[in-house]
Amino acid sequence: MAEEVVKITFEGGIAAEGQLEFYEYSRSQYATARFIATVEYFRRSGKVADKIVGKSYINMTVKAPERGSFLYDVAVQVASTVASGAVIGFLAYVWHQLAPRREKVDALLTKLAEFKLFEEKERTLQSQERTKQLDILREISDGERASPQQGIDLVQWSVDTANIQFSELEVPVAERAEVLLELIAERDRENEINNIKSDLAGFDEASINKLTSRLRPMVSEIALPLKRSATRMSIGSTLANDNFIFLTDAIVQFIQTRSPEEDVTTIVGRVKSYDRDAGVGKVQSNDLHRILNFIVPVYRRDELRDWILAAMQRDNVHLTCRRILDESGLPTSLILLDIKIDDEEDGS
Repeated sequence: MAEEVVKITFEGGIAAEGQLEFYEYSRSQYATARFIATVEYFRRSGKVADKIVGKSYINMTVKAPERGSFLYDVAVQVASTVASGAVIGFLAYVWHQLAPRREKVDALLTKLAEFKLFEEKERTLQSQERTKQLDILREISDGERASPQQGIDLVQWSVDTANIQFSELEVPVAERAEVLLELIAERDRENEINNIKSDLAGFDEASINKLTSRLRPMVSEIALPLKRSATRMSIGSTLANDNFIFLTDAIVQFIQTRSPEEDVTTIVGRVKSYDRDAGVGKVQSNDLHRILNFIVPVYRRDELRDWILAAMQRDNVHLTCRRILDESGLPTSLILLDIKIDDEEDGS
C-alpha cells in the first residue's frame, strides 16, 4: 500500500510553544479524521457516507506532533495503483467548493489595484511589459477578478511598501498578512486541483454539493483550537510542501454562514468577467442584489468555456446555477452549471 501525507499546522497563541488546549485538540483531531475520511470515501465510491464505520472506514495513521508551531501529519493509506496526489488533490477540490474567496478579499484587491495603478502612473518609464501591467491593474480596479498570483503580488506590495494611501484601508497590515496566506493557499489549491483535473469528470455537481453540505459543520470543530490555543491553522501536503487550506476564525465564520440551495435556478444576467484557468468569474443581473462571483465545476470548465466567453459579448444570457446563500437568505456567490444564449441574442 502507498500513502499520502496530510500535514496540519496550528500557529500563534500557545501553539507557537508546541501546545494546544487538550479538549480543543482532541475534538479537532476527531473532526479532521471525519472530514478526511468522508472526502476520501466519496472519492473512492462516489457516495456520501452516513457514518465512517465498517466498509466505509479509511485507514489513517497519525504521527506525533512537533514543537515550534503545533504540527502533526496524517498518513492516508491508498492503493498503490492510485495516482500520486489523488487524495490531496481531491481534498483541495472539495475545499475549493466549500470555501470560495471571500468578498472582503476581492474588495481589498480592488482597492489595492487602484492604489498601485495610481502609483505606477506617476512613473515616467514606459515599456510594453509595463503597459500590460497597467492594463491588468486597471482591470482589477474596475472590478475584474484578480488571479491568486495577482492577488498575492498586490497584498505583498501593500505589506512591504509604506504608502500614505493605505490609511484609507479598513484592513490593517496584520490582517493583510493573513489575507496573503489565504491567497497563497488558494494558489496552491488550484495547483493541486490541476494535477487531478481529469479524475474529477466522474463527480457531478449535485453529489459534490451533498458532500460539502455534510462537511460544512465539521469545519468549526476542525478549527476549534483557534478559539483559545492558536490564531491560524493550515492543512497541506508534505509531497508538494504547500498549504492548500488556510483558516482563521474569520474564515471559519464565513464558511459557516454560507450554504448552497438544494435546487438549481435560472437567472438572466450579464457575464462581466471570467478567468478561464481558475473557472471563476463575475455576473451582474437584476435578479441579484449586487455583482456576484460564480465558479464553474472543474468537470464543466472545458465544455462551458467558449459559451462563457461568447456570453461576455452579450447584454443578457440565461445562467443555470446553484445559489450560495448567507444567513439572511441573500445570495453571496453562484455555482454555474449551464449557460444559454438566446437565438435572437445570438443573431442566428
